[in-house]
Amino acid sequence: MGFSKGFSRDARGALGARTFSGGLGFRRPVVVLDSGTSYTLTGDQSGVLVVLNDAFSSGIQINMPADTAANIGFTCTIVIAVDQTGTFKIATAANGDIIYGAIRTQTLTSSNHGAKDEAFQGGGSFDNLIFNADVEGRMAGSVYHVTIAASNVLFVEGHGIRTGQTPTTPWSTS
Repeated sequence: MGFSKGFSRDARGALGARTFSGGLGFRRPVVVLDSGTSYTLTGDQSGVLVVLNDAFSSGIQINMPADTAANIGFTCTIVIAVDQTGTFKIATAANGDIIYGAIRTQTLTSSNHGAKDEAFQGGGSFDNLIFNADVEGRMAGSVYHVTIAASNVLFVEGHGIRTGQTPTTPWSTS
């Protein structure tokens, strides 16, 4: 799998260029959400790309799988393809789970040239991410990578697109 170690040898034993020797042969699973108010991921969906392809004016909640030993290493990416008008929430499976990591937000609107990028750090007692305003990173083009790192520990790396010059944090304990 992957690149061969060192250089390959041809039938005569001569050294050749490093070559790609294949891969897993699997495509990344994709779930496109365009209706509903919640979606619960399972440990079997590790590696999934979740695409929010609706404004979800009534809100959408993405529930992470339980942080059991079997799910440690679970990872997913959530992409916002349509500006969210309702609350967008990434929820842990249980109270007591802590989300660590950082989310960087930036504005891309032409009227906010003076707006700064902002980063918000998780940890402490934060067990959910709630994006309920346009200044929190729920606009089209936002991407969030989530990994179950250990029991009670999730890691999020996010790049949020927002409107406005004064961002607010999406980290939440509720």
